[in-house]
Amino acid sequence: MGISISYEVQPAPEGIAQAFVYGEKFIGNDNVALILGDNIFYGYEFQHLLMEAVNQKKGATVFGYFVHDPERFGVIDFLEDGTVTSIEEKPVRPNRTRLSIMDVGGDFYSVF
Repeated sequence: MGISISYEVQPAPEGIAQAFVYGEKFIGNDNVALILGDNIFYGYEFQHLLMEAVNQKKGATVFGYFVHDPERFGVIDFLEDGTVTSIEEKPVRPNRTRLSIMDVGGDFYSVF
């Protein structure tokens, strides 16, 4: 089929970045999709958004969702043009002057 699926159990919810530490041996120098197992993804034209993310040759696609309690999630900080500048895991003092967009754990990264 041309597909290989591997997984590793993350023993505690310590953030998306930690998932990459556990998955490093599987990733190597390949492009990677990180899908957290505790979410269900759906929506209008979602398949189209996934295909755009998969076909991206450089950079990353991070799916997000607005939340009122950002201290419980990995929060995405980005520029006005949508460029992600950081993802902070469970911020103790979230920046309330910006929108609180959580990383829902559907991320696609390409190797530069």
